[in-house]
Amino acid sequence: MFLNKKLIAIFFLPALLWLLAGCSTTTSPPADSGTNLWKGHVIFAEIYTADWCFSCPLASQTMEYLVAEYGLGKLIITENHIQDDYSTAEIEARFNSFYGLSGIPTVIFDGVSVKMGAGQDYRSAIEARLYQLRTISLEVVASIADQKVTVSGSVSNEGGTDLSNLTINLFVVRDFGVTRAHYISRDITAESLSSLSAGEKKTFLLTSEVLSSTSSLAAVVLVQKSDKEVLQSIYSTL
Repeated sequence: MFLNKKLIAIFFLPALLWLLAGCSTTTSPPADSGTNLWKGHVIFAEIYTADWCFSCPLASQTMEYLVAEYGLGKLIITENHIQDDYSTAEIEARFNSFYGLSGIPTVIFDGVSVKMGAGQDYRSAIEARLYQLRTISLEVVASIADQKVTVSGSVSNEGGTDLSNLTINLFVVRDFGVTRAHYISRDITAESLSSLSAGEKKTFLLTSEVLSSTSSLAAVVLVQKSDKEVLQSIYSTL
């Protein structure tokens, strides 16, 4: 599916007004108290963007500000480019086939909360999912050698319900050292997990061939259900 770049780029001025009014880089996330007690769930947010998209930089910049506020221990993002020099076949497939998206910028929180267009209330989407009980835990060891990223790890079902038809995804991201390009996805690989009983722990091994520079890379691992909900994610530098 080829996107109409003029039609899907959201107007910049309304989004800019929203940013100035409601998204301060100095505002800290609400403190844990009462019902807002963090229980270990790490939110995974996918930003679908492109260099040619006029309003996309605002979405990426806002999400990078929010990551700086919440920290990678509570909020992880990937910046997934489509139809430009940073795009990959895996990213295009995730955008078109897996999610069935049609416009950018789009930010998807934990696979289920979709915010299309710059100027969306991303903070509310984060707060709506941040304090849910963690049901999955992840442990990973990531390394890189000979242009290959290898991630070994384990996934544990801490909830009281058996799970099935899970996917463990690996996003290899690169930090280009400039704003709006700190979490650029360079590859996506996945491993299927047919079942994970309550209290069960299983191991996995994921690899990715890195064809370009291996500098400033990180690995993002997430567990996703068949209904697209992301149960847990983890960030590891390489």
